[in-house]
Amino acid sequence: MFYAIKNHLRPCKSLEEQDIPVVGVFTPEEWTSFSSRIEPLNRAREHLKKRFCKLEYYPGYLYGSFSIPRKNPREGNCFFSFYSMEGNLYFIDEHRQLNTLIEKIRERGLTASHYDIGYFFCDFFEVILKDDLLYLEKLEERLAKMEDSALKDAPDGFAQQMILMKKTILRFYHYYSELLDMGQELMETDLFSSHTKALFKLQISRISRLQNETQMLREYAVQIREVYQSQLDLRQNKIMKVLTVVTTIFFPLSVIAGWYGMNFQFMPELSWKYGYLFVSLLSGAVLALGIWIIKKKKFW
Repeated sequence: MFYAIKNHLRPCKSLEEQDIPVVGVFTPEEWTSFSSRIEPLNRAREHLKKRFCKLEYYPGYLYGSFSIPRKNPREGNCFFSFYSMEGNLYFIDEHRQLNTLIEKIRERGLTASHYDIGYFFCDFFEVILKDDLLYLEKLEERLAKMEDSALKDAPDGFAQQMILMKKTILRFYHYYSELLDMGQELMETDLFSSHTKALFKLQISRISRLQNETQMLREYAVQIREVYQSQLDLRQNKIMKVLTVVTTIFFPLSVIAGWYGMNFQFMPELSWKYGYLFVSLLSGAVLALGIWIIKKKKFW
């Protein structure tokens, strides 16, 4: 599938039909056949094996890849490789989703007197980043709920949820870092006009804000993890405190039980009429004394 650039991405059937720059969308199989006819295009095959956002610039042409994380953390990234030469831009679309993104660009209805690849890149950044701020806000809301949960009784699986959340935030942080590098490299090329580079600067500023937002979420997640750990420590301390108090109270009773459980022949209490009552009252007195001391010292 091809789109004529100067007509703001008007669909066309083949490259040969156009004498103006186009955006071409290929499947990996179509790209193998197409690139074999143009030797320099073989360089872009290197990026088919990579899974990150990267741009390589050489005099007169550039190539690279986009690895866009999906909002569902259980799904992999959406991956595109691209190559630009002589005003044309070629995409290798593994997941067959690029046409949908291009249609979103066309739906925006924006026009420019000199629409070119630089404008297309700006529109492309605009489309792939459109809902990211809202998504990050939802992540922040989820973190806030997890924080409330951590301060109360954290449910089973809280640690696993926290790990998954941290991985999701880290994935987007790396994504924005890579996009930021791409935008800065586009700014440094000599393929685009000063006006286009000004648009790149706006996109770079936007990506930088998103990166800062994800960094804030990373720090927030670390704080929640620390709160959760402190709550666990507090619960463990309470349990140890209970065990310590119980041990302190019943240790004297264990001594009495051990002492009178020896059954020596000449123990006077064994034959005493009130021996059992005496030991019972003694145990009760020791128990009451232990509780009184603990309350007085405010150990409980």
